[in-house]
Amino acid sequence: LQFVGGFGPRKATELVQHFSQPGIGKITTRSYLEREYFAQKPTVWKNAAGFIRVLPLDEQNRTATKVHSDFDPRDGTRIHPADYSLCTRLCKRVLQDETDKDTLDNTSEKDLATYMMSQPAKLEVIDLDGFSRLLFSVTGEKKHDILNLIKDELVSPFDDKRPLYQPMQYEVLFNCLTGETDSSFKKSDVYYAKYLGKSKVGNYKVRFTKNGLMGVVQPQNMFDDPEMEEQNLKEGDTLLVQVDDIDKQKFLVSCTAKPSIISLWDKTHNDPTIAAVTTPAGSERSTATSAADQSPASIMGDDDMMSQAGSVRQRRPTLGHKKKKPDKYFRGKQLGHPCWKDVTRREAEKLLNDGEWADVILRPSSTGPTHITVTYKLYSKPDGKPVLQHLDVEEIRETHDGPACYVAGPEKYKADDLDQIIVRYVEEKQKKMKDMRDHRYFPATGTYADAYKDIQDAVRTQPGRIHYRFCDDPKADGKVLIVFYENKMQKMVCAQSNQAHPILFSLCLLCSQLM
Repeated sequence: LQFVGGFGPRKATELVQHFSQPGIGKITTRSYLEREYFAQKPTVWKNAAGFIRVLPLDEQNRTATKVHSDFDPRDGTRIHPADYSLCTRLCKRVLQDETDKDTLDNTSEKDLATYMMSQPAKLEVIDLDGFSRLLFSVTGEKKHDILNLIKDELVSPFDDKRPLYQPMQYEVLFNCLTGETDSSFKKSDVYYAKYLGKSKVGNYKVRFTKNGLMGVVQPQNMFDDPEMEEQNLKEGDTLLVQVDDIDKQKFLVSCTAKPSIISLWDKTHNDPTIAAVTTPAGSERSTATSAADQSPASIMGDDDMMSQAGSVRQRRPTLGHKKKKPDKYFRGKQLGHPCWKDVTRREAEKLLNDGEWADVILRPSSTGPTHITVTYKLYSKPDGKPVLQHLDVEEIRETHDGPACYVAGPEKYKADDLDQIIVRYVEEKQKKMKDMRDHRYFPATGTYADAYKDIQDAVRTQPGRIHYRFCDDPKADGKVLIVFYENKMQKMVCAQSNQAHPILFSLCLLCSQLM
């Protein structure tokens, strides 16, 4: 009792002691409890009433029973007493097609609730969306969420819908915390890492710039010539290391940093960019500087720092390689953001489609050098194919080296950094689309044919009700059709749905052939 909202150890003890006194009547209903004890504590009662479950007691077996003359079945649910009248209106709405109005008006609220709880299947046909809109037009109160709670409690009182706790497998935990998969971070591939120093046992510690994971390089796997190269290695230097093993349970990576092995990987993958940077602080960088004087970006160039996948892309032509023809994208732009990639639209879409990159991608735009394109996955279709979208962002600077602001969207929303743009346009749109696809009127397949069939079946069984479904627009990925049966009332409902949801809807009207 102490964990009920509005209570605590002291108030729970006082309540038990009060009703343990001789001469105090038994608690038969919530209304009696409110009148007898909470009359002078209205705020406590308001917070706790929906969570205090009152069931009649079988005197012989000392167990709860639902057979009692004074028992109100709503007292055994999480329906708040303040919403009992709304529960009654919902019951009458469900029964209005099979029971005349006079009978409903003469039936007590307790009997209506008792009947509905004995016939839970009848609650599945009620259109709570339409009923909540009707209530809003009459009372001006938004009761959609409360109506769903009342329905659930009438079907299964005090039901705990949470699944049983299942300990997360360490592979899944590794993926959730790092964002890495078996294809995006794997053995035998080479990645950039920052040198952190030596451990107590003599191993070399590194941290991967890609994901922040800790790596360990044993002394025999660090140098080809330890005497020549160890003296040039400084903390903060950026190295190229090859992954030997990934301990997902300990979030620890075993690595190799020998220049000979890195060069062998480079030749195998035919990537001259890595050969020009090579390894621990020695052979290709004649002058070693401290971490404070030389940042990782200055050591190897910002383009190389932006490489995020297992294979490092070639950023600029080198001797012995034919120069590529210029493309329409304004390449070479440097942006200090972890999601920045100097790739084309096709390359960005391939990264997201293949699962090599799970986050949004910031990339150069073909619009102009001051524009940035945000490429992101809006949702995945039932067959697993992602639906990608692109957002144009303009970078504005008052002076050449001054701070930048970013402008995006039809309303020209201005933000101080790109993360604000991502939250406002990308994450919000992804959330709204997920909510739409989780809607109970959105078919599992998302196809127009299934939505069409559902409405046909609904119109035949309940011709007097509002029927609508959502589905994917087969002509435009990322857009949603609202399919409904056309009459005067339903035209109005469709307009409200379109205005209430920020996703652009196309409207598809089903005409008289649905009958």
